[in-house]
Amino acid sequence: MKKYITVPNATKVELRTIFNCTKETVWMALNFKSDSPLAKRIRKMATDKGGVIYDESKQNFTNLSK
Repeated sequence: MKKYITVPNATKVELRTIFNCTKETVWMALNFKSDSPLAKRIRKMATDKGGVIYDESKQNFTNLSK
């Protein structure tokens, strides 16, 4: 039951710059390991920039982005 957002590495770097945070913070947000207000903002911007949300608890990795 794993849920995560995939984005290119360049987008991860951009998120770190925009939110002035570490790569660990971005990783935790994109892997739903954190539910802080910052993590929610990172996830929102990641999906706005084309990130794809996957949920392994659904059969065949459901894409929840659309």
